[in-house]
Amino acid sequence: MKKIVKYFLQIIIYFGLLLIVFYFFDKFYKDIDIIAASMGGTTGYIIVLLTQRFHKEKSN
Repeated sequence: MKKIVKYFLQIIIYFGLLLIVFYFFDKFYKDIDIIAASMGGTTGYIIVLLTQRFHKEKSN
């Protein structure tokens, strides 16, 4: 149970930081198409990394 809680807390922290970074990108660059594509790609990459880490910890 602890591993699952740790996993979800990591997701919340990573996505919170991601939203802050892309908020500042949006505020200063004003090019929403590039920002949306970057956010989608980064979000998918983070999900894959966290899922792999969770499965690795679960198997140990």
